Amino acid sequence: MHFETFPFASLLVGRHGRSWANLASAKASLGDHSLIEKFRHEHTSVMELDPEGVAQAKRKGVFLKRHGLLPCDFHATSRYVRAIATATHMDAEQEWHKDERLNERNWGPMDQISSTERTQRWPTWKTEKETDPHEWTPVEGESIREVRLRVLHLLHELGERFPRKRGCIVAHGETN
Repeated sequence: MHFETFPFASLLVGRHGRSWANLASAKASLGDHSLIEKFRHEHTSVMELDPEGVAQAKRKGVFLKRHGLLPCDFHATSRYVRAIATATHMDAEQEWHKDERLNERNWGPMDQISSTERTQRWPTWKTEKETDPHEWTPVEGESIREVRLRVLHLLHELGERFPRKRGCIVAHGETN
């Protein structure tokens, strides 16, 4: 699926603020696995913003308003808690449409564990991912190609509903 012409007057696409899961991953990369262990049994969809993530979302909203970029004609966000919280803290003064097609890439059981643990359990995952990053699929997860297709379907629908309008989306790194 592709667009013959870009259907929007403009489209802002942003990532959610820092979540506890992001902080856990950053700490794990430095050898501190305490937060990874704390959140290991929680699905990534329920991860909340940490205090810095809340501040980031508020700063993003202030910046976008100051430059006349918020509010938009439509606002859409993933159904994950951290994306909804970011959208809310941006204070766009408009309701956000929540759509699962903007959700984070599904990493299956490879989610919420450290890179080191992934390599212990699936020794070739990094090499396979680097060899074909768009087609590589995490165990019981989804490829970037699959993520791209679901996001394009949503953008197509939004383009038909809001032709030549301004939009704002809050989602996730690999979704964006």
